[in-house]
Amino acid sequence: MKPPTISTTNSIADAAWMFDVLSEPINRFRISDRVVTYCNTAWANHYGMEASDVIGRCLDDFLSDDELDGLHTQLQLIGPDRPVIVDSEARVDSAEEQHWLEWVDHYVVTEHGPEIVSIGRDVTDRHLAQQALAESEARFRNLADSSSDIVWRMRDTGGGFDYLSPSTFHILGYLPDHFLGNIRRLLDICEPSTRYTLERLFTGERFSGRFDLALRHADGRPVILESSVSRSGDAIHGVGRDVTQIRNLQSALEESASTDALTGLANRRAFDQELETALARSTAVGTPLAVVYIDLDHLKPVNDRLGHEAGDVVLQEAARRLLACTDGGDVVARIGGDEFVIIHQIRNDSLDRIVSLIDQRFQQPIPITHLDSVVCSASVGIARAPQDGDTANQLVAVADRAMYDAKRNRRKPF
Repeated sequence: MKPPTISTTNSIADAAWMFDVLSEPINRFRISDRVVTYCNTAWANHYGMEASDVIGRCLDDFLSDDELDGLHTQLQLIGPDRPVIVDSEARVDSAEEQHWLEWVDHYVVTEHGPEIVSIGRDVTDRHLAQQALAESEARFRNLADSSSDIVWRMRDTGGGFDYLSPSTFHILGYLPDHFLGNIRRLLDICEPSTRYTLERLFTGERFSGRFDLALRHADGRPVILESSVSRSGDAIHGVGRDVTQIRNLQSALEESASTDALTGLANRRAFDQELETALARSTAVGTPLAVVYIDLDHLKPVNDRLGHEAGDVVLQEAARRLLACTDGGDVVARIGGDEFVIIHQIRNDSLDRIVSLIDQRFQQPIPITHLDSVVCSASVGIARAPQDGDTANQLVAVADRAMYDAKRNRRKPF
């Protein structure tokens, strides 16, 4: 764009009345010696002077060091090929502390040679806001950088992270830069449920409270982050705390509350819950249900002769054999010392098949040591729903009586 060529005297005279009513400071100076050739009332008053006292003086006499730096930068950039330049920085005002101006310079050609018309705009509020934001950002980074949790921020939804705290490396085994600006890399180390959660978060869905994210460490081991998110303006902030050990402990406690410690089968508490659920499902869909009660024969002599450790081996092997006799949908539980129970949904001859398998497998010896093995057969009692009862207590009682009847009829030597 070719810079305008104007008549100094006529143009300024014609425009002076308009420039003088503007609140923005305006001045004009020669490039060769930076002598002021014009200024409006606002520019002169800013320095406590009349315009007539300013014209003819060097512009450098009025500017702060910061404004002089800006002026020198502008003069290096402006010219016939770039006739309009906006200073990229707000400059502190030489006449008033805590006051900042943004200057726009226009290159013009007059009969006296090239000159610059400078127009100042008060950007104090904007500058102070940016300064406060920068200070807030610095505080945020200082706090986040020292946190043992992963602190992250995403500026615009779906655009990727613009900050991750250094703790990312200690928790996930990746440097923060690995994920900056690249959401896919985080999604690549997510378990499926977490991937879905993050995709919803990154597309703008709001989350409240805390939630777990299941990720994989760089070495492949699982990591669970207890996370929370908040929104501020166009940014999403999040904090993730490594709770892997806590969740593993909670899972172990939950499992121990419903699992027999010796055999790994469901315990009595879990059996009662599972039977209530199975009965409700059986009633709803009309599928017959069976409770199969199993008691090991001759376990006491094993304990007396070979010790309780041998008895434990028998119980553990009994659990494995019962599981091998059942379908994937059956529940196998240990509810007493040598008493086991199976909850089975009957399909055609499936119940007869299970009972037959139990009888066959428990006729096989159980190795205790390389010298000793024992045979502990199984006495089995069965109760069917709905004909033998429609409550859990009724079914267990019927199956228990049937098991004892079967045991009385068995006389197998140890």
